[in-house]
Amino acid sequence: MSKMISAKSKNICVVGDDSQSIYSWRGANFRNILNFEKDYKDAKVILLEQNYRSTKTILNAANSVIKNNIKKKDKNLWTDNETGEKIKYVRAIDEKEEASFVTREIKSLKEQGAMLDEIAVLYRTNAQSRTIEEGFLNSNIPYRVVGAFAFYSRKEIKDLLAYLKLIYNARDDVSLLRVINYPKRGIGAKTIDNLSMDAILNNTSIFDSINKGKELEFKKLILSMKEESNNLSLTETIDMVLDRSGIKADLESEHTLEADIRLENLQEFKSITKTFEEESGIASLEDFLNEISLVSDVNEQKDDTTAKVTLMTIHAVKGLEFKYVFVIGMEENIFPHVNCIDEQDGLEEERRLCYVAITRAKKKLYLLNTLKRTLFGKTSVNMPSRFISEIDEEYIDMPEKRTVIVNQKRIDKSKMFNEDNGLKAGDNVIHETYGPGVVVNVDKSIATIAFKGQGIKKLMKNHKSIKKV
Repeated sequence: MSKMISAKSKNICVVGDDSQSIYSWRGANFRNILNFEKDYKDAKVILLEQNYRSTKTILNAANSVIKNNIKKKDKNLWTDNETGEKIKYVRAIDEKEEASFVTREIKSLKEQGAMLDEIAVLYRTNAQSRTIEEGFLNSNIPYRVVGAFAFYSRKEIKDLLAYLKLIYNARDDVSLLRVINYPKRGIGAKTIDNLSMDAILNNTSIFDSINKGKELEFKKLILSMKEESNNLSLTETIDMVLDRSGIKADLESEHTLEADIRLENLQEFKSITKTFEEESGIASLEDFLNEISLVSDVNEQKDDTTAKVTLMTIHAVKGLEFKYVFVIGMEENIFPHVNCIDEQDGLEEERRLCYVAITRAKKKLYLLNTLKRTLFGKTSVNMPSRFISEIDEEYIDMPEKRTVIVNQKRIDKSKMFNEDNGLKAGDNVIHETYGPGVVVNVDKSIATIAFKGQGIKKLMKNHKSIKKV
């Protein structure tokens, strides 16, 4: 809010310049401004219309969006600040291009003298942070995730990874101890302590020490999932683990917003496996776990004096401000969110969130979306967010209505697969990475191939990296 107001009256409503925010006092209770005026006919409404944060361009852009709401308190924010730059609109090819642009632009801003803690990346859902985090990690850009853990540090992702590691290596005691009683199976702390002691005394793994009780049912579950995973792709394996472990059912049974977010993050993990399979052609759990180990093992960055880029949801950013703001995922079904599009109240709340996002920027604002996006393990083509078209053209830089960022190193996934190559057991093949090999088994889309000196690998059978000889 621009200014603080003190008042002796019990019935005062103050409508601030912050995100079409509505602050009202009756005692210590916050109330919606429209309901407040309806309930208290003698209410005095004070509009704080001067903005001290953003440039004229950013503020006018926000006003041009929010005016499309029907249920609002009419006010026209203004500022004495400079006119400022036009909003930069970027339409990338996919979510990796989107992250690549953000990364490159932040490096450029830093070279021009910007401090990293003056920069924020905003998104509608927590799961969208993953590709940005990976881009920052690969480019050594320090960051902090506000209001949530970094993607690979989230509990549900650690739980899923523990199951995957246990399926690959049942003697991984750390992973076993993490999930042996998650979801709850009635395996108590005393039982676990006894198993750990038996393993130490017998110089073996905890898994090998299991021979009875409910823990034996867990052991059988892991062995069964290991066998089933042999004929599944990585993405299919994720679905299988979520179902058979009980993680999915456990979260669905909670019926809470937090559980829904955890489920979204688990679905987003399938985007990682899907991309890995498409780009590398590898369906081996061992190779996948090795590939992501450097990222997933990154510890939570400790609070220190190092400046960091801020990553957070738009819901969490209310009341904050940054010189440079990137809003990613500006697409229909993402922002506005698919659950809100068909409801007037829901759409108006999404538009208020857009107003929040725009007015967080003090100096420069970037709005980004993609031609196609893989999110929650599914690739979709979404139209640009309607909120972009609601911004008056004089405030936004969008030549020909869209800008496409092209990365010369980008992999065209559509060209990574052949037509059915007819692979069958006994065929000799050459692989780009592993060299000569012999097909051991073919099951649906998966080929199991033995390579000289490389061992047995699971591969996507029609991937272009495999050639019959």
